[in-house]
Amino acid sequence: MSAKRSRMMDTDVAEDHDSSDDEVGMEIEDLKDQKVPMELKGLSIEEDDYFGIKQLLLPILPNSNVILADVANDIIGQNFIGHIIKQVDAQTEEANDEDPVLSISTILPLKNQKWAQDLGKHLIKKAESLKDINPLGLKSFLDGKNNAWMVNSRFVNFPARAEGLLSLLQDVQEASQKKHKSSWKFDSVLLMVPRMHPKSENEMESEVIYKNQEDELLIQGAEWSMEWNAENDFKQEEESVGWDDDDLYTRHMMVIVIKFDKLTEMIHLLPNWLLATQ
Repeated sequence: MSAKRSRMMDTDVAEDHDSSDDEVGMEIEDLKDQKVPMELKGLSIEEDDYFGIKQLLLPILPNSNVILADVANDIIGQNFIGHIIKQVDAQTEEANDEDPVLSISTILPLKNQKWAQDLGKHLIKKAESLKDINPLGLKSFLDGKNNAWMVNSRFVNFPARAEGLLSLLQDVQEASQKKHKSSWKFDSVLLMVPRMHPKSENEMESEVIYKNQEDELLIQGAEWSMEWNAENDFKQEEESVGWDDDDLYTRHMMVIVIKFDKLTEMIHLLPNWLLATQ
């Protein structure tokens, strides 16, 4: 995965869907709730991805008062960590800069950034509003000096692939060895987990749906967590957040704190776990 330093990565994320060929360029709205033919590829993060990254932050931080532009800029500023996924031309294996960013996976060190302070205030407010939630675990995390936020968000429901998160761990390891721009030795990591709970009138389904399949495994390693009904947060967000209202499901947001060593362990379990759940 080290070839990811160029625009194109060697690892493909290809999906075959039930439809005829379509042009490479398309909007996010064209991708929702339909199967389209796509050749997907992991790419390094570039300045041209700024607006796409902001769009992918909205579904995990609706109505949060966090300045997403600042988060996106920090992600681009450390583009040696993580990757995005875009559709590429099946023959040339190249992506157009104007094509939508479909997925992003990265880790942001939490220092004294304004957006990090606002994120902390947002989450503390949520924790204090929930019954049976002790916010001390979250406060302890936010007061820590060597913690991070793992951003893992995507629009299209293509299957989870362990390679992307394993590559992310490799990026962090390489940056830590090179002491690149910051400390990359983390104690704990924050992760936002979008979930959908079936409504009472949904007689066909009773299980919670994870927007990102891998989150179902990762939350098992959490040392602290909380969850809330996020419907109002999404409704108050004026811009598109990547999810339409659903008559059968209610949108929830879970937040977990997990030790970085435990997260690493869970990600290494992911390949076999995904095979077992197919």
